[in-house]
Amino acid sequence: MRGCGLAHAEKVMTVERVASGFEEPTFLCSDPNDASRLFVLERNTGNIKLIKNGVVQSKPFLSLEGKLCPEPGEEVGLFSMAFPSDFGPDNKYFYVCYSAFNCSWVIEAYKVGANPDRAKKGSGKLLLSADFPEHFHYGGMIAFGPDGYLYASRGDSGPQEDPFGHGQDLDLLLGKLLRIEVNKDKPYKIPPTNPFVNQVNKKPEIWAYG
Repeated sequence: MRGCGLAHAEKVMTVERVASGFEEPTFLCSDPNDASRLFVLERNTGNIKLIKNGVVQSKPFLSLEGKLCPEPGEEVGLFSMAFPSDFGPDNKYFYVCYSAFNCSWVIEAYKVGANPDRAKKGSGKLLLSADFPEHFHYGGMIAFGPDGYLYASRGDSGPQEDPFGHGQDLDLLLGKLLRIEVNKDKPYKIPPTNPFVNQVNKKPEIWAYG
């Protein structure tokens, strides 16, 4: 603005490489209570690799090799992971979302072992699963909200422009944002304030649709 007497300051954004050598990375997150640890998900290998103090560890934090959908395509694989805010010695569980061997969309709970840099082998417990008519438009982002609930995105399964109206059908989880209450590896609960609780032909897991 002319004549206001304000000095113009340019802001410069720079990029710094943290690590490299990953195969089709799809997601990165950090330990909520330990900023020295970053987790990188590889879509097709099923590996979650750990960067600790800037160094990529030689062994994966978790490997889902053999559990992923084998169908070719750019929309299947390992999607995301989430840590609860109290993750640590008193709560060693974390959660992953991926397309499983039968190409269904799943959320599983896993537990860290005695070594905090490795997930406990065989600790995976299925929390939520749903079939997909087509093997694309999965969605797959999961994250904990400030309310402590786990939010999960489910794609409409396609094809383009959702011609079957999956996103508008409240009796389906397809094409929705879900909200559930998780408790380690136990079956999830429905938050009582979800908008469609106890409503006929409407899935109570649904938080939002569009």
